[in-house]
Amino acid sequence: LPIYTSVAITQGIVPLLFVQLIYGPMFYTSSVLMAVPWFAIIFVLLIAYFMVYWVVYKCVPAPSEGDAALEKEKSGPLILSLTVLLLLFIGYMFSNNMTLMLHPETWMQLYQHSSNGLNLNTQDGQLTPRYLHMVVGALAVAGLLVGMYGLYQQKRDTDYSTWLIKRGSAIYSFYTLLQIPVGIWFLYSLGPEKMQKFVGGDMLATGVFILSMVLMVVSLLGTLIAAVKGSAAAYKLGMAGGILCVLAMIVNRHQLRHMYVVPPPPAYAPSILPDMRRYQSANYTTSNSRVVDTEGQAIDTKSAVNNVRTYGGSNSQESKGVRVNKYVTNWNS
Repeated sequence: LPIYTSVAITQGIVPLLFVQLIYGPMFYTSSVLMAVPWFAIIFVLLIAYFMVYWVVYKCVPAPSEGDAALEKEKSGPLILSLTVLLLLFIGYMFSNNMTLMLHPETWMQLYQHSSNGLNLNTQDGQLTPRYLHMVVGALAVAGLLVGMYGLYQQKRDTDYSTWLIKRGSAIYSFYTLLQIPVGIWFLYSLGPEKMQKFVGGDMLATGVFILSMVLMVVSLLGTLIAAVKGSAAAYKLGMAGGILCVLAMIVNRHQLRHMYVVPPPPAYAPSILPDMRRYQSANYTTSNSRVVDTEGQAIDTKSAVNNVRTYGGSNSQESKGVRVNKYVTNWNS
């Protein structure tokens, strides 16, 4: 148990570093807004990791201990339950941060609520279904790992191997079936605009989503057969389908994040690059408050500057354009 826990921790560091690298401004802002519970993850994880070791070395009796073993066995499930609760808390904090970084429109309100980092993203409607989607999926993958260990034990103990394959397949099948209503809830919580992208609005996102559903069905067929018959071949089919389904879901998750953090292209890029080149190649001459291009079109510089969009708070000052260009959007710092 401590080995698997340490592997899970180290494997989680890599994607977290990539999130910080790719989505740094959003991720660090949301982390500051919920700084206290976010930093608490480190201490909670240390306690949970210690309790895992405590269960292994203090709650698993040796065969020679006799009656004293009963007392140790009683405390084991309780400590394991507390460990699971601590790990679930860590997952909930991650879901809070990963959803909060996608909603910059709420940052100022949260900062005004608490500038000391005591915020959570509980007002987000997709927080709970997303969290459950991840937790249920993790339990399903845990069932796959049990079956994988059964494959590893095939040459050592056939009966034990068959039992592990059956049990792991049953766990995976149960939680994958449970994932279906949770996933539908998560999909609807995205709102009609984002949901539409996965059901026909975006061909790539829809294609990956359909592929993940097909792979889920294949994995369920294989693991249901393995859960009944203990067939290693059926389990391998279900395992392959399950792993590929998870990979497809990872791609869908990235596409969803991309929809949130990447705004639609502005009016000046990239579809009208030929027009931009045409205007940039024109010879401009200025006369008082008017700009005249070689095609004889006159542009009022005052109205052009007034029409420049500015982004900022209510106290933002109007931007002053260095050179009038109707294709440029001015961003206030």
